[in-house]
Amino acid sequence: MFREEAPGVFSVASRFVDGKNGIVVGERGAVAIDCGNYVDEALAMADFIREQGHETNDVVLTHDRGERTQKSRAGSSRLRVSRIRPGREPG
Repeated sequence: MFREEAPGVFSVASRFVDGKNGIVVGERGAVAIDCGNYVDEALAMADFIREQGHETNDVVLTHDRGERTQKSRAGSSRLRVSRIRPGREPG
């Protein structure tokens, strides 16, 4: 489900579409980029981040669509998200 693309940069496979979700792990923390279209995928991302020795403090959304934001919030108690940063559609 997780593939290291570069040191500390992981792509996350999804049932919906691959290559749209990711995780960046640094020395002081980690961030999830989008978190899947399914709550179980978001929870798997949270578990992966914890296995790397970090807590999830941020989820960055590449675009602001209701279903993505809703699913991000649904998993946020397990993810311990302090901020959800919605992206903006260009134009």
